[in-house]
Amino acid sequence: MALLTLADPFWTGLQEVLHTPGLPYVSDFTETEKILGVTATPVDEVLAEVLQRA
Repeated sequence: MALLTLADPFWTGLQEVLHTPGLPYVSDFTETEKILGVTATPVDEVLAEVLQRA
């Protein structure tokens, strides 16, 4: 992964996230839901639709 960081800054950020000890990655979309009035689609629904189309 170290070589990938030379080509694209995304990999540097990913490496930092992966090496943050003891802190789980948590996404909070509360603000987005309030402002835009949208909600996230549950993963199970997305996977079911993808598999249905395959």
